[in-house]
Amino acid sequence: MRLLQICYDLNGFESGYDYKRLISAIYSLGTVEKAQYSVWFLRTNKTHAQVRDYLNQFIDSNDSLLITEVTAIATNLNVPSSVVSLANQTWNPKPVLPSFPRALPKMNQPYGNLSSLYRNT
Repeated sequence: MRLLQICYDLNGFESGYDYKRLISAIYSLGTVEKAQYSVWFLRTNKTHAQVRDYLNQFIDSNDSLLITEVTAIATNLNVPSSVVSLANQTWNPKPVLPSFPRALPKMNQPYGNLSSLYRNT
């Protein structure tokens, strides 16, 4: 997974495209959090080029789009905590630990019936 920052300026509605269509398209790409009016953070498996190419169909030729891969948030002020949380979930996912049914026998002790070590499912 990667975290992408999407920034845009829609400079006109020549073709009838609007913010709602672009925002819906952004949401279709993965987990999204809004940081500022036209700044979004997207957690996705797609590359920045794939996202750019996809979103290009939702903007006019005079609109601008900037997509960057974010590897750290150095500092912020009044940015929604959900944005920082999304970043932390992307870079520091909770480890998936195995679930053992019960403690294993002590060292140098006979195992006995091995099936008793596992839960019935």
